[in-house]
Amino acid sequence: MGGHVFDLMGSKHVKITNCQFYGYGHTLSLKKLRKKGNHGAYAEAIQTDYANYNSGGANFNRYGKGHFNHQPSSYITVTHNTWRPEYSGKRLVSLAQVAIGEHDTTSSNRNKIKHVTFQSNVIKNPIRLSGMGADTNYFGAPVHFESSSSISIKHNIFQATLKRARPENWVIISNQYGHMPNTVNIKISQNQFEGYWPSRSAVRLITKGAHFIKHVSVTHNFFNGRRLLQKIGHVRL
Repeated sequence: MGGHVFDLMGSKHVKITNCQFYGYGHTLSLKKLRKKGNHGAYAEAIQTDYANYNSGGANFNRYGKGHFNHQPSSYITVTHNTWRPEYSGKRLVSLAQVAIGEHDTTSSNRNKIKHVTFQSNVIKNPIRLSGMGADTNYFGAPVHFESSSSISIKHNIFQATLKRARPENWVIISNQYGHMPNTVNIKISQNQFEGYWPSRSAVRLITKGAHFIKHVSVTHNFFNGRRLLQKIGHVRL
C-alpha cells in the first residue's frame, strides 16, 4: 500500500472494524517513498477530511465536481483494527502505515472534523516520519488531528519493537492555522505505549499563534518512557 486505504471526505456515520493493514509502500527506503509526491513519504490509512476541492487529488476533483460542499467528516468509528509491518518470510519489507489522521487544512469554513472514535486498535512498528519536513511537527504521528472536536482515543496499543520504528510521537493533536476553528473536547485514555520510547513524547498537544486546544483529558495511560505528554502553546487540560 502506498496511499490512503479509506479517504473520507465529508463522510458521516462510518464504522471501520476488524481490518488488518500491513506495511506501507512495499519498501523501507524513504528516498523511494518521497519520490511519489506530497503523500509519498506517508499517507494515513484512514484519512478524515473535508469535501473540498483538492482534498482527494486530481481524480476526486474530476469526479467530485458539484459535490464540494466543504462538509467535514464526522461520526467516524474505528475499532479493533491492526496496523503491522509487511514481511516476506522473515525479511522485513516495510514498516506499518500511519493509522488515522486529518491532513486537509484548506477549509475556510467553521465546521470541524468531529466525533471520531479510535478505540481498541493495535499499531505496531509504524513508519518513522523523521526528516519529512516541517509538517511532522503537527502531523508526524500514527494518530493525528488538526482543528477538530470530540475526538476519543482510548484502549489502544501503540508498540515499537524495532529501533528503526522508534516514533517521535504516538499521538499529535494540533491547531496551527489561523482560518481554522479551535480544537476542543479531546479524550486520550487507557492506551498502552510500549517498546522504544518516543524521541519527543507519547502525546503532543501543539498550537500556534492565538489558537488554543482546550477541554483535553489525558488519563490512565500506561507509559514507561520519559515523557507522556508535551504541551506547546495555548493548551488547557
